[in-house]
Amino acid sequence: MPLAGPSVNLAGKGSQVTGKVANVMGKVIGGIGFSVSMLAAGLAWVLSHDWSVVAIASLPVLVLFGVIAAPFVFGGQSLEQSGTKRESHVREQAIFAMAAQRGGLLSAWDVAVAISATPDFADAALTDMAKRLPEKIALELRDDGTVHYRFLDVLPLPDWNERMRVATESAAASDLDKEAAAAERERTAKRTVG
Repeated sequence: MPLAGPSVNLAGKGSQVTGKVANVMGKVIGGIGFSVSMLAAGLAWVLSHDWSVVAIASLPVLVLFGVIAAPFVFGGQSLEQSGTKRESHVREQAIFAMAAQRGGLLSAWDVAVAISATPDFADAALTDMAKRLPEKIALELRDDGTVHYRFLDVLPLPDWNERMRVATESAAASDLDKEAAAAERERTAKRTVG
């Protein structure tokens, strides 16, 4: 069923974009908080020349903005990481499905074309998968120098060019003749006994 799974090119992108936006917003809020805090500190110093007044004026503002900015920064990073993991997971599932469809043997070029990526990116993804899953993926170096990835859990496709022996008409007829002769002998034996 084509198009039955999630899109390889869009998987995790929403989380990645939202995470980046949240991360940037958190940093902007933190920067504004730091600026307002420094402004309050400068104003307090000009008015009092007392460090305790400067601390009382600037630290609460800095803490307040820090408390507001921290969830944006850390939540954005977490969201971005989950999007990257989702993208990687969907890409791997697509590669395994493609391997099953093609008899367990893929090249980086095949994967690159299928997932709309560069051959270098596809090769890096396949190499990473082969390193993490050596019991499932093996590398094969061809005589022409190309690297293919063999998916060990996938049965190879049958070789349709292989010649198979098919019973001829005379062999099938002789089997039927033997069965008919045996049945006739059995009937004859029953008549003579009875």
